[in-house]
Amino acid sequence: MLRTFKDLSLWPKHTFMKLDITISLFAGFLVFALFMNFSEGAANSQQQDRTGGPFTEASGNCQTCHNTGVFNPGLEIELLDGDTPIQQYEPNKTYLLRYTITANNGTPSGYGLQSVILSTADDAAIAGYGTAPTNTQLTELDGRTYFEQADLNSSNVFEIEWTAPDAGVGSVTAYASGIAANGNGSSGGDAGASASAEFTELTSSVHVIEGNVKQLSAFPNPIKDAFQLAVTTAKASKAQIQIIDVQSRTIAIQNVDLVGGDNVFPIQASNWESGMYFALIRMEDAVSTIKLIKK
Repeated sequence: MLRTFKDLSLWPKHTFMKLDITISLFAGFLVFALFMNFSEGAANSQQQDRTGGPFTEASGNCQTCHNTGVFNPGLEIELLDGDTPIQQYEPNKTYLLRYTITANNGTPSGYGLQSVILSTADDAAIAGYGTAPTNTQLTELDGRTYFEQADLNSSNVFEIEWTAPDAGVGSVTAYASGIAANGNGSSGGDAGASASAEFTELTSSVHVIEGNVKQLSAFPNPIKDAFQLAVTTAKASKAQIQIIDVQSRTIAIQNVDLVGGDNVFPIQASNWESGMYFALIRMEDAVSTIKLIKK
């Protein structure tokens, strides 16, 4: 009888054992290679968005595959002006973006991250990332810039400088997905987390001009140590100038006599913290408001 490779019943048992070992080793190599590719950043090695944002692959974010570990991580995105976390950016100013992956259980052996920044209004790509620090990289994918690990990081904190866009862009949203890894060479035993953070644009435009006030301005604005509040009125009247912060706390207050026409009042701001404030001109018939930015 002519024997062919299809006559498997005639193969020696040790042949099947060798075949099983070969297949197992090959499958293990594929899993290891895939893990190593993703450890170098999904955008760089796989051309995939895993941030959890609008352009994330249909197969999901990092947490979709890395979900069997005990670490139960959380992910926080912060925009820092110096050491102060902020929610509003000044156009063209450089800040520090900080991503922190916190394991609520266990001790991971390494961490991974991928992030992208988009316009909140229309998901348009927002640039501005500075130079990628050691063991991280910037990857261009479909016209968007991704900040991600170049390999698993021993630190759970990823930081990079970011320069805000031009005035008029409006709110931007940072999307990010992170991994707390156990370092076993596969996604098994890892855990992922995703987050997003919206940052709005600081403006110095007038919100309200009412009643006797015809024009209201502040210069310089943004301000440093002092500024002048200019008020143009239709007629003379008594008024109150009140400065409040974004939490409606009164920072300064004074009663003034306005003449018909132009009025200018110098105001000290050297002891104010950086951020946004409002100057209110209160009269009997109305309240006019202008937004201030303190550097």
